[in-house]
Amino acid sequence: MNARPHGRLERFGFAALVLLTLSPVVIQGLWRPLAQAFHGDVDCLRVTCCSLAVATAELLAHAATAQRRENRWLPGALAGLVALACGGGVGRDSAAIATATAALLGVAAFCAALLPWLLGRLPAGLDGAAAGRRGITAVLIVLGVATVAETTRLGVFMGDASHPEFSTLPDMPFLVHHSCLTAYVEGAGLATEGVDNLYDMARWPDLNGTPRSEAYAGRYAPFGLDAFAYPPPFLLLPRLLISWLGTFASQRAVWFTANGLFVAAGLGIVAAWLGGRAGQRALLLAPLIWISPPTLATLQVGNIHLAVMVAAMLALVAFESRRPALGGALLAFAVVAKISPGLLLLVLLLRGRIREVLWTAGFMLVFVVLALLVFGDGPFIAFVSYELPRLSSGEALTFLAGPESIPINLAPFGIPFKLAFLGVPVGDPWGTARLVSQGYTVIIVVLTAAAARTDNGPRATAQMWAAVLVLASLRSPLAPGYVSFALLWLLSIRAIEIRGVAQILGMAATWALLVVVPPLGPEHLVMYSLLQQCLVLGLAMHFLVRQPSAEAPLAGSVPQPG
Repeated sequence: MNARPHGRLERFGFAALVLLTLSPVVIQGLWRPLAQAFHGDVDCLRVTCCSLAVATAELLAHAATAQRRENRWLPGALAGLVALACGGGVGRDSAAIATATAALLGVAAFCAALLPWLLGRLPAGLDGAAAGRRGITAVLIVLGVATVAETTRLGVFMGDASHPEFSTLPDMPFLVHHSCLTAYVEGAGLATEGVDNLYDMARWPDLNGTPRSEAYAGRYAPFGLDAFAYPPPFLLLPRLLISWLGTFASQRAVWFTANGLFVAAGLGIVAAWLGGRAGQRALLLAPLIWISPPTLATLQVGNIHLAVMVAAMLALVAFESRRPALGGALLAFAVVAKISPGLLLLVLLLRGRIREVLWTAGFMLVFVVLALLVFGDGPFIAFVSYELPRLSSGEALTFLAGPESIPINLAPFGIPFKLAFLGVPVGDPWGTARLVSQGYTVIIVVLTAAAARTDNGPRATAQMWAAVLVLASLRSPLAPGYVSFALLWLLSIRAIEIRGVAQILGMAATWALLVVVPPLGPEHLVMYSLLQQCLVLGLAMHFLVRQPSAEAPLAGSVPQPG
């Protein structure tokens, strides 16, 4: 890594991509809570576009003053002036003007802090990388423009749900009207109230045709109420959200901003930790991961899966950087949130990383104790005595046999339902699914144990860690397309091995098969889903077993997580 304060064209271009991508994300988490505080609403599309103007002002001013150390304050000042001008133009009254101006000033401060930090830490190997690579450079520029455009579009919908045309996949009504955050917020509210069993399905109606429809319609509309099925310690996170923010629109916007920034930071930190050409290539491919439909759609519905995967990968970076306490806290969060990352503890144990295991276990205990203090033991009793048995028996998963769920489920548990849908005799799909799931569990434990005994350096460890996360996620009875996120990340880690046009085209075809769902009829869609499922399972198992050869230690200064 290069610590010079100013980079050349390529580094500046990548920093510009980061600022222009994240500004529409940051603005949503600022203006919505401010609108709630000031009682002043603004036009989401206009204020989102203004955030891009603020980021552009920061970039242009920085480029103009890059060689003048005494004028370092000018870019931030110009961005602040643009924020003031745009805020006055967006608002229709004093409250709206105050809301827009304060939010845009927040974006200006974010850009002024992030840009010089980025330019000092982006890999020096980017300098001059565009020379002689016009084709690749043109592709990366198009990818960058598409990344900014798609993120801006999604940002508008996350700030204002009355604009479904700006959602990631507006032609899919389920995604437009689905929000996993409704379950998190409602679950935290029920746990705070101390209800007998917050997992009771009678408490989780949709918005249509139930006695509680009117109340839910006012609270979460236009989104249906999703059901909560996570371990009780996870509720600590949405509990903070409902404590600070009173409306679901504000909660949803802040949740989107927090998740988006965390995902972006995770992609960058892991690439920086890898270092060298491998880290540089992973960094350049990060926009491709970000713009992939599984990533954007998961950010849109507010599912915690992306944050869990990022936390687990950052735990690896922290462990390998001799920061076991931080790594333990991150991995403990991932485990108490979704359980499946607990398979990584087997890797640590088999590698003799007892200190890291103890830190993780300690933080898991802390999260459990905190949840007990905040919510009492009711949620824990209900989870163990009610929810877990229903998950095990399939009673809580009857929707998996529905025509809407069968094509989107990439878990091995879903294979019998797909085969039955296609007319293949499988007997009782539920019984067969349980047997498949049990066999799959044994397989991934054995493969993980075998892979953990080989340590070929940082990149091989990162590859194994990501592969375990993919395979562990597939252990869930329901594994939608968001499981592809960690696999795409894994592919970016392996991208350093790509050579020649044929392999580049092969990787592009793999990416397309993983993330693109063509408009097919029900039967062909299920067949296509089986193809995707085989690809996800095959790639994850292949990369888990076949690790890169031993490599030299990482070199250079690396920004640490936290």
